Amino acid sequence: MLRLCVEQLLTELGYKQKNLADKIKAAAPEGSPLRSILNACRLAGNEFVHAGTFEELDKSGLQPELIADALSTFINQAVLQLVSIPKEARKIEERFRPKRNG
Repeated sequence: MLRLCVEQLLTELGYKQKNLADKIKAAAPEGSPLRSILNACRLAGNEFVHAGTFEELDKSGLQPELIADALSTFINQAVLQLVSIPKEARKIEERFRPKRNG
């Protein structure tokens, strides 16, 4: 589900690339923490989907509960960096942008 959240977030933000990996490349600079966060969600989502069941994940030793918790935090950070901070920055810019007379 968290992988789907990342995909939907990037689609809503206007990234039109065909696959999620390419959307992530377009949204976040190479080597950036944001790209790492988004890629972690993508890769974990891929792995979890292919495992098939929670029982299989438990057997794998991947600790799905811990990973899901971390990925949830990552999603929140991605939204903060891609949506919340830019929105607040635009508001502040508007407040301090010189007013044009006329």
